[in-house]
Amino acid sequence: MTEQGYVEAYFYRGNALALEGQPQKGIEDLQKAATILQSRGQLEWAAAMGQQEEIIREGIQNGEF
Repeated sequence: MTEQGYVEAYFYRGNALALEGQPQKGIEDLQKAATILQSRGQLEWAAAMGQQEEIIREGIQNGEF
């Protein structure tokens, strides 16, 4: 699998894990995706991963997970 494939896989799995009641594992996957994107200089996409992570964290605080 290419690095891009890993980014996509981490993104989708991260969201799926959060929705399935494992938000912390979902956050970890989003952080892995962000790290790959940062290493490639794709800072806007890395920031988007951070935004998704924040959405999950807010869901945890609000008792959604």
